[in-house]
Formats: sequence, C-alpha cells, structure tokens
Amino acid sequence: DRANIAGSYPVGGIAMGGAVAYSAINTDTRALIDSGSQVIANSGVDVSAVANNGQGDRVAAETQANIGFGGLVGVGAAVAISHIDSKVSATSAGNVSGGNGAGNLTISAADHSSAKAGNSNPSVVVGGIAVGAVVVKAERKSDVTAKIADAAQAKNFAKVVLSALNDGSLAATGVMGAGGVGAAGIGVNAKAKDASSVAALIGAGANIKASDTMVSAISSPVAESEAKGIGFSGVETLG
Repeated sequence: DRANIAGSYPVGGIAMGGAVAYSAINTDTRALIDSGSQVIANSGVDVSAVANNGQGDRVAAETQANIGFGGLVGVGAAVAISHIDSKVSATSAGNVSGGNGAGNLTISAADHSSAKAGNSNPSVVVGGIAVGAVVVKAERKSDVTAKIADAAQAKNFAKVVLSALNDGSLAATGVMGAGGVGAAGIGVNAKAKDASSVAALIGAGANIKASDTMVSAISSPVAESEAKGIGFSGVETLG
C-alpha cells in the first residue's frame, strides 16, 4: 500500500503556495499453469491470484494535500491524486487432471484494491483578497481475468469453477474555505473514476471433463466523490 501527505501553511503580507501529493500503484498479479505443463492431483487443483489492500483497514493508495494561508493577499492550491492500475489473472493453459475424479479445479482471480484522495481537514485561505482551489482525484483501472486457455485440458474433476471478481472502491473528498475582506474566490473539484473489466473465460478448443462446470464474472465497484466550497467575505464571494 502507499500513502502520501503534502501540506503548506505560509503566513505573510502576500502568501502564495500550494501542496501537491500523488500516489500511484501499478501491479500485475498472475497465477499460471503454463502450456506444456502436466499436473495430476487427486485432491484438486487451485489456481488463484488476488490483489488486496494494505494491512488492517488501509486502502492500497491514499493521498492527502492540505493548505492554509493568511495575509493581505492569500492564494493557494491543493492537489491530491490517487491512481491504481491493476492486472490480475489466473490461467490454466496446460494438461491438468484430477486423477481419481474426486477433486475440483478452481481458477479464481480477484481485485479488492481501493483508493482514497482528499484533504484530511478543510483547506483554508484567508486574506484581504483570498483565492483558493482544491483538486482531488481517485482513479482506478482494473483488469481481472480467470481463464482456461485455448486448447487446454482439464479432465477427471468433480467440478470445474472459474470465477473473476472486482470489488474495489474509490473515495474522493475535497473541502475548501476562503475568506477575505475584499473578495474570496474558491474552487473545489472532486472526481472518482473506475474503469475496470472482469472476465471468466473458457478458450477455444479447450477440453473439459467434469461432473459440473461453473463460470462467473462479478464486478461491484464503488465510486464516491464529494466537493464542498465555503466562502466568507466582507464584499463578495465566488465559489
């Protein structure tokens, strides 16, 4: 897992600055019985690939950017971006046998990786003229595949199960407050985007002999975004 935090808090007659934090995770997780391989297992065969989050309740990627300014003129921006690009695949491409026919062949691929981006506390810019912006993005691209490859063999199994699952989540939260005696202008943009694909496949020419065969592909991602702008000014507020 990866977590980044950036912050900036200058104070002065003219206070300007910004905080930018970026977290990126690129993973390729594979479980494979390659073509040309021969496997015989009376108790069954399990081919499994999983992309998880961090330990405990930590997501795979988390990013925070916070700013605070005070002065006659206050200008600030906070940018927080979390990005996950994940590939998870479980494939049987060889000659696999359950021997006495009592065991199962299970091929499963799952991606649970999640991302968060935002500011832990409202970013605030205060000045005679105050202008502030917060940009928050949580992005995720996941390709999950469970497959029996073209021309592969799967024989003498009680059950053959292929399952592909994508259930990661995204959360983007941005809060900005700006105040000035003359004018306050604020902008908040929060975006959560999930572009994932999930597939469970039996390839062309594959030879399967089993009492039961199950193929399932499930995608249940969650994407949440929230943007709040708070302005307080003696004359005019834009946000």
